Formats: sequence, C-alpha cells, structure tokens
Amino acid sequence: MGTEITLRIENITLTYSKNDIGDDHSSIFQEKDHMPVTSDQINYDYFKEAGKSPGHMEAALVRSLKEIKPRLKLLGFNLQHAEDEYNKKIKEADDNLIYEEIDFNKKERPTFTEFCKLITQRPVSSFSDEYIDYEDQEKEMYKIRGRLTNCKFKSLPSFERAEADSYSESSYFSYLIGFIDPYSILIILAENEENLEARVIWQYGPLVYAGWASKSDFISGSNRNEKFLLLTEGKSDTKIIKHALENLYPEIYDFFNFIDLDINGINHPFFKASELAKLVKSLVTMDIQNKTVAIFDNDAEGNEQYETINTDKLPENIQIMLLPKLSEFNNFPTIGPDGESYGDINGKAVAIECFLDLDSGEEPKAKVRWNSYKKKVGLYQGALDSKETYSNKFCKQTRESLMDGSYDTRKIKILIDALLEKCYLISKQ
Repeated sequence: MGTEITLRIENITLTYSKNDIGDDHSSIFQEKDHMPVTSDQINYDYFKEAGKSPGHMEAALVRSLKEIKPRLKLLGFNLQHAEDEYNKKIKEADDNLIYEEIDFNKKERPTFTEFCKLITQRPVSSFSDEYIDYEDQEKEMYKIRGRLTNCKFKSLPSFERAEADSYSESSYFSYLIGFIDPYSILIILAENEENLEARVIWQYGPLVYAGWASKSDFISGSNRNEKFLLLTEGKSDTKIIKHALENLYPEIYDFFNFIDLDINGINHPFFKASELAKLVKSLVTMDIQNKTVAIFDNDAEGNEQYETINTDKLPENIQIMLLPKLSEFNNFPTIGPDGESYGDINGKAVAIECFLDLDSGEEPKAKVRWNSYKKKVGLYQGALDSKETYSNKFCKQTRESLMDGSYDTRKIKILIDALLEKCYLISKQ
C-alpha cells in the first residue's frame, strides 16, 4: 500500500504523496511546531502489545491557520494571488471542454467571490472523516456529499473526481477544492474566523519510520531565498525593529535578516540617512537578488535622502519606506530657540524611538529639539530628546510584558505593519 504523507487542515487533505516527501512545506512552520499527532497509518495495537511508544511515528509539524497566514503572505500568497490562480484554472478547464459540455459547465462556473463563499460557509472542523462504504453508491454518495450540495459545486473542474473518488464528507470537500494551490486554499479558508484556530498538519513520522525520508528533511523555518534583509539608518533602529519582530511577531521572525557590522569586536557604525541612500543605490547597481527593505526616518534628513532615490528604477526585490506619519505627531511637544511649544514633527523629526512608549511616567517628558535647517526641503530637522532612554527601556521588555498591556505597543505595531506591507509588495512579484 505504501506510506502516505499529507498536508491537511484538520480532516481536509490539501496535498498528498506516497513513498516520497512530495512538496516541501517546511517554510510555513517553525521549529517549535514539531509535536506528536495520532495517525491512521500506525498500528497502535502492535505498540500496545509490545509495550512500546509510537511517539516517533507520530511526529508532525502542527500550527494554527492563524499563525500560518502571515507566513503565507510573506511567501507571496494572498487573496489576489488566489483569485488569479482560480481564474487561470477555470480558464484552463473551459478551454479543455468539448463542445457538448460548454453550455452546461462554462456559464455556470462560480466567480471567485462565490467560490470563496462556498468553501468558507462551514468551519473545516465540522467536516466528518467517517468512512462510508459503497454498497449502494447512490445512497452512499448522498451521505458523502453531506451538506455540500450547492449546485455551484457541480460546475467546478474537480466535481467529477470528487463524485468518483470520495469516501467521506471531508474527502469529498478535499477533492472539490483540490484544483488550486493548497496555500491559496488556506488563505481563502482564513477568511472564516472560525477556521483560524484550526490545525494545519504536515505529518512526517510514518514516512521517516518507513525509510522514505529522513528527519533532517523536515527542518522547519524560512529558506535563505525567502528571507528579507532589513536596512535602517542606525544600529539603534535595527535593534528596536529586531526586538519588536522577535517578541511581537514571533510567528514570522525567522523571515528577517539584519546587517551586523560588529567585526572582530570592533563596533562599526551603521548608516545615517545619506549613507543608507548610497547603500540602496549601490545594491541596485550591483543587481543584488536579496529581498530588501530600507527604512528611513521620517525627519527632514530622511525625507531629503529618500527623494534622491528613483523609486521607478528600483528592482522588484527592493523597497524603500519612510517611518509612518501619525496624527499624534501633528501636535508634539518641541523645544527650540523660541522655547517650548507644540508642533507637527511628521516629516521633520520622527525617529523610530517616537513609536515607543513615551508616556510611562518614569522617563522625562518626551519632546523634540529643533537643531538645524535643511534648505533642500525647506524644513527644520529635529531629534527626540533622551531617545536612548526610550530605546533601552523597550529592548529590556520581555514578550510577556509587551503582550500584557503594561507597555504601550500600539505605535510600534503600526510601524511593523507598515514594514510588512512593503515585504508583501516584494513577495507578490
């Protein structure tokens, strides 16, 4: 019979391979996701009689759809990608129809929106995997179809195979959706909030036990060519972004690399805005293939250097961004030659430290100090006073303290979300 390996969400099979690893799904999991899962390929009576544990055969990678979704997006899978693929598969199916079938099938195809509604109308956990015999095919097919009786299903390219090969309600659903990429299916299923806690399972234990694969084939995490290189104006900026990703977005942290110029114990300085702009231009000239995002401060200097880069000539794998504008920066405490006041620091003095918790009561009152005038952009340049104090406090926070509400993470999450949008733009290419 051979040994099977599947990627599934609960009882819904998304991919299938026999006596071979098949498609590699290690990138959608992390090392913490290795855990045992019961399998119908294991003879539990044998292990019970032998007084042994089947644990090694139950080995699997398991992760909730909620945690997998952002990883899929960084790999380039989103609803637009799913729609493009769906329309492509439908066109291929239509092109292959013989003349007699056209009137019945082609005009009845569900739109992508209708398809999404069809497959998300029920949570995946509700599908039964009870095996149904074929003693009376017509009667048993009624059971197999279960509640999947919408007439729109009949015009899917996979309908005939579902009718012919299914043996349970869950297998019927698996065949119906099996004509498009499994990651696109996961993205669609994630639109139903009831599916977000559903388990996505890639069980490799039986395959390794049977000798068709090695445990080393299932080292999880993002691959080298899937990672993003993040560039900032300074070492403190990198430290803050790294700490935020590691503790607030641990489900995707392994997708990111950072430049570290500490060589042989010598602390080499990172970039200021002008050096970061030069680096980006150099990377473009060298035609570097790394997925890269450069992050400029939203101050006068950052805006000036940002404007020197011709975004129209950036390759698809490189994106640049300014720190986001926030409405609360429109009326921010400042100090200058005319004393203390309130002013708009967007585009003039927004550094990454401005996105940290500035109002914990322990630090000095946050304020921006105006220090120079930039003729090219016609703006004063400012800097946040005591910014090292805010940076050091943030980097001492644990994952628990950042998650329990004792530290205000709202602004830093806005920044990271803006960064992720740039990463998604690269991944979509």
